[in-house]
Amino acid sequence: MVSLTWRNFRYGNDQWEKFRFEPQSDGSKAIASVHFPGVYLRLDNSTGGGGVSGSGAVNCQNYIGPYEKFLIHEI
Repeated sequence: MVSLTWRNFRYGNDQWEKFRFEPQSDGSKAIASVHFPGVYLRLDNSTGGGGVSGSGAVNCQNYIGPYEKFLIHEI
């Protein structure tokens, strides 16, 4: 299992900040790194706080599980 917990406070965006959506069979999308193949954005909201409280951790994972799936809606 790979889990990186670090903060990136860069201004602007470069190669490491490029992502693409990968559709999943359940209708959700995984957010994949373009620069690092096989690495997915992960959001752990196991505390249930989420939202504006900022609770939970955002990091990356090398597989797609429940924390790597997002429901994306266009507004």
